[in-house]
Amino acid sequence: MFKSKAYTTVLNERPELVQEFTDHHHCRMGRWYYEGKGKELFSHTKAYRAMEEPHALVHDMVLGTIPCAVEKNCLTQDRRETIVGNFKKMEEASNQLFRLIREMVQEANTDIVKELEFSGKSA
Repeated sequence: MFKSKAYTTVLNERPELVQEFTDHHHCRMGRWYYEGKGKELFSHTKAYRAMEEPHALVHDMVLGTIPCAVEKNCLTQDRRETIVGNFKKMEEASNQLFRLIREMVQEANTDIVKELEFSGKSA
């Protein structure tokens, strides 16, 4: 949702959407991570601890890009390189984040993963 809304905001220059974006502490995932079930169930895993940096980067890249929607200059030639670069970094950080989520779940459930591996099924 966050990334999709970022693309919509920038590519359609929708200034009314800009105020809906928050930092990585106050989004749904941030609340899950810092004070919710995520912290409760997964904070003991290495992957959980590694998630903060790419999650913050996703938000930083979006928050650094969306002001052009207010200025209505997102699609100008001189902004293109910055916007593409920011969205590329956002996507790379997002991919890293989803990889870490998979690792986190596996770390937290090693007994189930081992059982699946023993039975010949993949996790």
